Amino acid sequence: MASINLEIAVYDRIVSALYDAALDSRRWGAALEHFRELFKANYVTLILKVPDMSETGLMISVGELPGGIGGKVVYHTYQHTTTPFVNQPADKVFTVGDLMSESEWRRPISSTGASPTTFST
Repeated sequence: MASINLEIAVYDRIVSALYDAALDSRRWGAALEHFRELFKANYVTLILKVPDMSETGLMISVGELPGGIGGKVVYHTYQHTTTPFVNQPADKVFTVGDLMSESEWRRPISSTGASPTTFST
């Protein structure tokens, strides 16, 4: 994995933005935008499972709009039972590589917009 040369001031902004978002959910977009810029990504998505609601989860995405403009924030609720996060331990951070293969990750989404429901774990 490539290393990231991260200045302390940038690190401080990212951590501060995460703390701000934890206290005010309207700030998740700004916090995730820091990661999008840091990793030069088109999109960043944070996927959360609500502990007291076993069937419901929340996805927060930020992405690049046409023309290279960042800042579009989208909040999605989803059925937790249709994701690769079913039966995963609480308080653990995952990346896509922890949950599915490269071919599963790149598999096209169906015409209904639903993601595939079979995942390797």
